[in-house]
Amino acid sequence: MAIPSLDRFRKVLEGTPMATEADAIYNTSLRNNVNPAFVAGLAGAESSFGTAGFARGTKNPFGWGVYPGGPGYNYKSYAEATDAVTKGLRGKTYFGSGKRSINDVMGTYTPATRSPGNQHIGNIRSIGGRTGGDASQVFVDSDGSINATDSTGDPATAATVSQTPQDSIELAVASRGKGESLFKAVMKGAVAAQFGTGTQGTQSDPSYLQTQNAAADDGTVTGAAVAQKGTPYSWGGGTPSGPSRGFGRGANTVGFDCSSLVQYAWSKAGVSLPRTTYDQIKVGQAVPNIGQARPGDLLFPSTGHVQMYLGNGKVVEAPRTGGVVQVVPVRSSYIAIRRPG
Repeated sequence: MAIPSLDRFRKVLEGTPMATEADAIYNTSLRNNVNPAFVAGLAGAESSFGTAGFARGTKNPFGWGVYPGGPGYNYKSYAEATDAVTKGLRGKTYFGSGKRSINDVMGTYTPATRSPGNQHIGNIRSIGGRTGGDASQVFVDSDGSINATDSTGDPATAATVSQTPQDSIELAVASRGKGESLFKAVMKGAVAAQFGTGTQGTQSDPSYLQTQNAAADDGTVTGAAVAQKGTPYSWGGGTPSGPSRGFGRGANTVGFDCSSLVQYAWSKAGVSLPRTTYDQIKVGQAVPNIGQARPGDLLFPSTGHVQMYLGNGKVVEAPRTGGVVQVVPVRSSYIAIRRPG
């Protein structure tokens, strides 16, 4: 099987700087339809999982622009670096140019590796293979292939994404009906592009915040989220329109994951949020502490999880695989609280 289990993936990262973010790295890879086994192999072969001298401290274990005395791409987290690398691989330089095999991809990524027997490619395969997956398969979908069938029964088709490590995403999806899982994987690029327009309805327009505050105050947003109590957690599942089948370990479950639940709820007030927690944690206004939180605010226990504040010390969340949307008490601490807008 091309995709490794999360447990095996964690074991390979044990003892490395990336270990504390193993879950987020794994999830980020799959959300961008890149095989976590390949990601693990690449990180290990490029910089010994970020322990090599040229990469240490940059939180960039993939070698993009990181070398002694030169400019480097420095990331706030290993998950953020993974997001940049895997989006880049899904861009027009690699996947978008018809490159599918590890030899083709690495032949462009690192031209010196063009030979199929090259040691670097062999190292990626070997290290990635420790996860129990097949690192030779760079791009995957929910069943381990890039040509999976989505929840509608239509063949999934590749979305066109233009992405470099330092640039924002440009999204072009011909039809959502032709590849539900791939549509989800690039949804946040579309939202990011929308937020960058500076027109009415975006973060740069004061009426956007007024709309959101009113929506939260009248219960539109919180009510929409609470109404989903009991809906199954589905990793990669959920859209602004409602529950849906996810991908990876959520491929057989119709429901929401944590970020799609809050995205769905805010959409009921006419507000678009990014698809993933890693982007949601950047939107809107920062709220200093839980004492100043308002209903509808986004509460982040970590970069990989989000809850919605309901007031009176309660939050609603989609917790984890095997769980359901639930209302629970607030936690003792959060790394961020954001007020959309």
